[in-house]
Amino acid sequence: MRENSVAVVLLCGPRSPTGHTSTIRVFRAIELAKSLRTKLFIVGDAYNGEDVRHFASMAREHGLPDNLRVGRQVINHVVPVLNVSADANTQTNAEAVAHVIAKSTIREVYLVTEEYHMLRAALLLQRALKAACTHPPTVIEQPVISATPTAAEILTRENVLRTELGIHAQIVIPKESNALLSKLSGSVPAS
Repeated sequence: MRENSVAVVLLCGPRSPTGHTSTIRVFRAIELAKSLRTKLFIVGDAYNGEDVRHFASMAREHGLPDNLRVGRQVINHVVPVLNVSADANTQTNAEAVAHVIAKSTIREVYLVTEEYHMLRAALLLQRALKAACTHPPTVIEQPVISATPTAAEILTRENVLRTELGIHAQIVIPKESNALLSKLSGSVPAS
């Protein structure tokens, strides 16, 4: 595989009600980057870069060196893309990584994010790549389902954002999800 023809993009995401991030998503991105012997772009985040730095550290700890030899060339293997601002969101994250990718010869991007977030994230990344790149890479979706249930508030917000983009597919939010999340976080649900 030619240097820089393929990349993996990991979007940092929301934290659980207990403040934890999904490591399943991170490990999926790490395994993809290792198996493809390519760059891992870690993009975000709303926590002043804390998650980007943490995920980059996890990638290094689990076998992704900072630099990788591909043929005669050495490429940056782990590439943090910080998008730290008050308005950081999926769209601005997509735009930030698209501007970095536009300076490369990347032809395929494996996008790793939560399954509920993939539809909107892939659309926003495709739009950002089309705007930033002369020859936009193909986006290949790699959805992940975390072991921790996603808060109903996050799913509701995802539905609102989908509607704003003209996406008609909505996430069905089970009523039990609030009670389950309350048990996990140790709080008592309001009646």
